[in-house]
Amino acid sequence: MPYKPNQVSEEDRSQSYNTMWWAAGSSIISLGNAFFGESGLVFALAWGFTLSGLILAVYGAQTDEFLRGRLEIAMRFAIGALALYLFANWIVNVADIAHSAGYALTSEETQSGSPGFNMFWTDAQTLACAIAFSFYAGYAFAVLRERSGD
Repeated sequence: MPYKPNQVSEEDRSQSYNTMWWAAGSSIISLGNAFFGESGLVFALAWGFTLSGLILAVYGAQTDEFLRGRLEIAMRFAIGALALYLFANWIVNVADIAHSAGYALTSEETQSGSPGFNMFWTDAQTLACAIAFSFYAGYAFAVLRERSGD
């Protein structure tokens, strides 16, 4: 048996799978927090765990082929979500709906003076949480698709 110095061990493989599930659960907390805007240790840890799965995806070439296949599907979901966001943003910017719905969706403040939809729509952290959530939704989809074949 030839020696492979970069061979993924069973312990490393197990740790990668566990990291992805912890990160997926944390992405739900992070996305929920995008709506509430709370701060604290729990939300900071959730964001950190969410980030850990994304970092694992960046270095996914150092994992086994099975996890790389799942990560590829997850990345497609994330890029698809980003494309949908950019398309919706383009529609709002291009369409001539400056009065009524377009004004209500893109104005900085509503008539009552509270922050409008545009503040939420263009918030970078909200977008990042949504993209991370869609990444983990894609990962869960890949796992469920594999299990449905059995």
